[in-house]
Amino acid sequence: MYRTRCQTSRTLALAAASTLLLGGHAMASPIVVLNDGASKDLIISRGDYYIHMFSNELTIDPYVPTEYPAHNSVRIAFDYILGGVLVGGISGNALAEWPPLPIPTPALVSQGGLRLKDQFIDTSYAFAEPYFDPTDGGTNVAAISHGTSPFSDFNLSTFTQSGDMAYIGYASSDFSIFGYMQIERVTEVDWKLIGYAFDTSGSGILVEQLVVPGPSMLGLLAAPLAMRSKRRA
Repeated sequence: MYRTRCQTSRTLALAAASTLLLGGHAMASPIVVLNDGASKDLIISRGDYYIHMFSNELTIDPYVPTEYPAHNSVRIAFDYILGGVLVGGISGNALAEWPPLPIPTPALVSQGGLRLKDQFIDTSYAFAEPYFDPTDGGTNVAAISHGTSPFSDFNLSTFTQSGDMAYIGYASSDFSIFGYMQIERVTEVDWKLIGYAFDTSGSGILVEQLVVPGPSMLGLLAAPLAMRSKRRA
């Protein structure tokens, strides 16, 4: 598969302490991957890309209908149809039959309407989960969708300003890893990727705003955070 790799992304390991107590939740420091490189202005919400969700390096793959996407990746597709009707969905990667277990496609938070900031995501949250059929080896991937009915997972129309932030919560299919993605509104259907964070402890993750640091912020970040750059040669 041809892949576009964003080699200028910055990975921040939040390692001020090995374990943090936040809101009564014991939480290991998450891995934070920011989209601060060449793809920072890329529109990732038109169904053209899959974003790897458990990679320490930001990796965005083009959507190729004839190929299976990378494992544990997410595709975002927002658009207008039928003379201006807003539609949208977020889904995990498809899998070939008889994939390895645990199923390598993510579960997606279906609770909170993409307004998850300051919430602690763990197994108490409602998730759309992938389903593996052991009789034929097929997998139904997890997906959440836009709509205005009470049964919809989120409503894009509630985000009205350029620069509004939305948060997509996710987990590995066996709930051993929790994470979230932050995206920034440009228009109703055009969104940019700010970055994502994930915690491999299995205890959950606190959703906090991810900020791409400018030069003036790097000195302030150095004291509380242990920073390291991840670049592929």
